[in-house]
Amino acid sequence: MIGRMIAALAIAMLAVPASAERRGFSVTSFERMIVNGPFVVRVATGGGSSGYAEGDGAAIRQISVQVTGRTLTVRRNVSDNWGGYPGEGNDGSAILYLTTPSLNQVTVVGTSDVEIDRMRAGRVVASLGGNGRLAIASIDADDVTLGVTGAGVIEAGGHAETGRVTVQGAGMVSAEALLVENLRVNLSGPGTIDITADREAEIVASGNGNVMVRGDAACTDRSVGSGQIMCGGFSP
Repeated sequence: MIGRMIAALAIAMLAVPASAERRGFSVTSFERMIVNGPFVVRVATGGGSSGYAEGDGAAIRQISVQVTGRTLTVRRNVSDNWGGYPGEGNDGSAILYLTTPSLNQVTVVGTSDVEIDRMRAGRVVASLGGNGRLAIASIDADDVTLGVTGAGVIEAGGHAETGRVTVQGAGMVSAEALLVENLRVNLSGPGTIDITADREAEIVASGNGNVMVRGDAACTDRSVGSGQIMCGGFSP
């Protein structure tokens, strides 16, 4: 699944349908990203910095991209005559494509759909608030923090020495392809966490959500909820 996502992202970055409009954005190097709204964003790392949007012209005009310091922010363009969210009510849509040398932190708020090919750093932080989707094909970090608040979904693969995963609400972290050596999981509500740990895993869950920690980690379960907890081959 992760491999297919990388391939699809690479193809999408090159494909330019004849009927689509295209607009470039002035983008300097960034290592942190905030996406606030209902946007579709695809990020490729490892090269120079660039940005362009492709799709319906009205939807493109509603996208604002700004870089302040080392943080890139995607939000609604308040200078445009507001006619709804991108694609809303006019059957149009747009995709924002970004490149940057590296990315270590991403925050998504709202209903955006964000895909990132790789996040590599000493510390990687990814958070999602709302009903959106955040997919990270490969994480390479000493420490990783993943957090979902709401009903959104984080998908992730890769490796980290230590990690903390938190879900508050009905959201999901689908990260069976992410191996964390030492893991701490916190789940509050009816959400779902699926991840892999190798050495130690501590689980704290309340509510009726489900946690699955794959792999051979020694597990400590401090849960008080009614959900199903599976870790290291046991199911209390």
